[in-house]
Amino acid sequence: MAGRSATNSGSATHSGSAACDDGPKAVYVERVIFDRNDDQRIVVSDITFESQKDLREILRIIESPGLVLKEEYDLMDKGGKETKVKLITAISELQAGKTYRAADNYTSTKAMRQQLTNLGQAHELELQEAVLRHGLLEDPTSAPQPEWRVLTNVTGVHEMEVDAVIAGDKMAYLVSHKTTYEGVRMFKEIATKASMIKHKSVQEEYAGTAYEHFKGKELVPVFMAENTAKLDAAARSVCRSQGVRLYRRNGTAIGPWASLKRPEGATMSASTMRWVL
Repeated sequence: MAGRSATNSGSATHSGSAACDDGPKAVYVERVIFDRNDDQRIVVSDITFESQKDLREILRIIESPGLVLKEEYDLMDKGGKETKVKLITAISELQAGKTYRAADNYTSTKAMRQQLTNLGQAHELELQEAVLRHGLLEDPTSAPQPEWRVLTNVTGVHEMEVDAVIAGDKMAYLVSHKTTYEGVRMFKEIATKASMIKHKSVQEEYAGTAYEHFKGKELVPVFMAENTAKLDAAARSVCRSQGVRLYRRNGTAIGPWASLKRPEGATMSASTMRWVL
């Protein structure tokens, strides 16, 4: 269970036009962090936003797409399906003295789904195309296989899914795309899925399911996060030990991490990128 830290006090202060964007606003910001053991904790900070620039900068620092009013977040977290949740990115929408939850990659809110789905899908498509270019060098028969992403048992019960599948006669790439890297468990998750899919692909009880498509192929787990601020050398070493191919966005292209072997043509040019804002 996540523990609450002592409240941190601070002020995000920049010189500028506070009056024009409805500042200052003093609020409490609650966010999830992970310690060195990947255990989750909740930190609450007392922050005064003097201007829109302050809010934008804090969101950048804590790697959050926006703030959610805590009352709304708590109702949603308890299963309130009809709860209206708003993702706040403007200082004018903040209420002084209120507590807000910083949205992150694990905050499953209606607001995030509504506002970030299109952008997330575009990023997944970019990664899929980059992996395909790389995959064609190893298996010229490689092609996207979207119908293999969701895996069920013979009765149709959902068991697992991945963000994309690129497969050919010999190889199959299982892709995991995240907004923010939050710990080595993300590598382990896609590596475990690859291992389970390989195992089930040869089991008689899974004959006739999507698992069977992977039978006899070399399965390659692939991982990429848009924000890699916490992805250090030690984490990349764990990634390699798990057999996961690590990709990243480098300027205007996506390709294998620089420390890994990078076949010619594995990046995707800016001209083929699709952005949805």
